[in-house]
Amino acid sequence: FTWIELVVSPFNDTPIGSVTTGLPYPFLNNLDLAGRAAFYATNVGVALVVLAGFFALCWGINRLFPRQEAP
Repeated sequence: FTWIELVVSPFNDTPIGSVTTGLPYPFLNNLDLAGRAAFYATNVGVALVVLAGFFALCWGINRLFPRQEAP
């Protein structure tokens, strides 16, 4: 997020939005800083939920099918 906000956006002239310019996705240029922060926070939250679900799935598979020790 820091890279996009501090490096990518200031050095790009396009795409152009109603609030800012230079962000890589056109819809981000129509959001103010608070809107972009909420968008970024939502994406991080969803990613953490998906990651937690993946770990829970792996844990469940390991409980159902434990590793067998070699004789």
